[in-house]
Amino acid sequence: MLVKMLPSLIFGGGLLALGLWMMSMHRRYARMNIKLSPTAEERAEQRYVRRRFLRRMQISGMIAIVGMMIPGADAAVILLQPLIATVLLMLILALVGWIVLLTFGDIYESRGFSARSQAKIKHLKRHHEELQDELDRHIRNREQNKASS
Repeated sequence: MLVKMLPSLIFGGGLLALGLWMMSMHRRYARMNIKLSPTAEERAEQRYVRRRFLRRMQISGMIAIVGMMIPGADAAVILLQPLIATVLLMLILALVGWIVLLTFGDIYESRGFSARSQAKIKHLKRHHEELQDELDRHIRNREQNKASS
């Protein structure tokens, strides 16, 4: 029986390892981005990062769970337990569907956050250019005043 289950054990174990590795990477990233006293703008960014962290931890955890369920479903098929196998496969499909929905939600929210960040950067660049032009005018005026004196 173990020989028949070897492919599903390898694939399921790989998914389990992948999910656990992803969870550890998300936790490490979250710890690096903690600030003690953020400004209002930083708090908005932290809310986005927190939601993204929770969503990605949920995705990673479900990948690990799917990795554990695949060998179970395979064992049920081998042991001729069609009801158990069917229920497990339906649960696996439901979890994979939820993973896909969360992934699309993550993509959508990341695009929105990125667009807002890029708009802020453009605004700051324009403001910088305006200030630079004003500084250049003041320098020219000062040089003209020195030359006329």
